[in-house]
Amino acid sequence: MKKYLIIIISLLSCQDYCSDYFYPRYFNGALTNKYIDDLNHATKMIKVVKDDSLYEFAVDDKLLEFWEYIELGDSIFKKQDSNEILVKRGKDERSFNLNCN
Repeated sequence: MKKYLIIIISLLSCQDYCSDYFYPRYFNGALTNKYIDDLNHATKMIKVVKDDSLYEFAVDDKLLEFWEYIELGDSIFKKQDSNEILVKRGKDERSFNLNCN
């Protein structure tokens, strides 16, 4: 019984993480760092910089395709309260859906 409860809690917390953390955020700028934070349970992290603004956040496992696609120097855009992340690389554009709700 405990095993199933832990799985359910994990699934619920992932949904909350996406809807509470990613969905309401805004960011816009160039990807300057992409790394695995070994001190924080091997969390995937990115840093996006524009002018004097630095956006640093964890990338949820639901966004694995996004994580694998992005490269340093890519321009990354996300509107507040949006499910879409847009990545521009040169003349190419690709969008990723957060699927938060």
